[in-house]
Amino acid sequence: MGTTTVWCRVENGGEFVNIWSGDTVKLNIKDLKFINKPSFVVSQWGGFDKIELLSENHQLKNINELSSLSILDGLNGVQDSTDFEDFYNHVNIIKSNINSQLYDKVVISRVVNSKIDKNIDLGDIYRNLCNMYPSSMVVLLRSPDLGTWIGASPEVLFRKTGNMFKVMSLAGTLFDNTEKWSDKERKEQSVTTRHIEEVLDGIDYEVSQIHEEHQGTLRHLKQWFTGSVEDEQLELILNKLVPTPAIAGYPVVMGIREIENLELHKRRLYTGYWGLVDHNNLHLQVNLRVAQLFNSSYNLFAGCGINSGSDALREWKEAGNKMEVVKRALSSD
Repeated sequence: MGTTTVWCRVENGGEFVNIWSGDTVKLNIKDLKFINKPSFVVSQWGGFDKIELLSENHQLKNINELSSLSILDGLNGVQDSTDFEDFYNHVNIIKSNINSQLYDKVVISRVVNSKIDKNIDLGDIYRNLCNMYPSSMVVLLRSPDLGTWIGASPEVLFRKTGNMFKVMSLAGTLFDNTEKWSDKERKEQSVTTRHIEEVLDGIDYEVSQIHEEHQGTLRHLKQWFTGSVEDEQLELILNKLVPTPAIAGYPVVMGIREIENLELHKRRLYTGYWGLVDHNNLHLQVNLRVAQLFNSSYNLFAGCGINSGSDALREWKEAGNKMEVVKRALSSD
């Protein structure tokens, strides 16, 4: 069926792309500290401790030297678009449960299926994403099992250089520069911050002030957690950190349970994570802005944090705006 190929341009990585090609190996989080050569890891939603590792044939290339690849459909088929009525009902179910104090937040997602009306050149799409979003990690993954995925993620899950680490608390979304932050968005971001504080309990760290993260016209609230960590603490931190309330909800276990009860589609790589690992260094991103490509169509994914201040129509539009991050690259000439 062919080998797995990955192109990965790290955020602010300029014109250079890491490329791997070969067979993947399945690992658990505890194995990350034993990897001693440049490698790429990917984990699906739901398999939080299950990782696929690709470390063969690593090279660094200029983006302009990339040749196109054909699409591999993988083992999973195309998913139908989420119906607005289903989404509307799910938002109201979540809000009702929040009012009953079952949980504080749930991140509900939707999927859109669009037909491909022209020949897709994966090299062109990848270059489009790199040029449009220089501060995002941009990944193209082509696998005989997982299929073909492309994404540009603004959210750092965990970054480690030597013993120093950084974790990002990213949540809350506004559509453009005309909108003002409200308590709804601030509350969304605060529960992610609370979760990270719980994960890092007992570890020395510092927390930044709240800043804005921009991706295209989208604006998010973010904070950085920075500190030092020993190798023996890494597995525990990652197992507790993944998934964050920004992609699941809060409390996280309740968010996962509600997602499994309500969502009619499979998230697959969406809201999983991927990134680079090499000896003492980790560079993992959450798969937020992604599309799965097929030979005749593609699936776009996006989600919204639902809390007591949510409006179903706005959340629907918010997910649509998030999908535009990748859709613009797919439709750009």
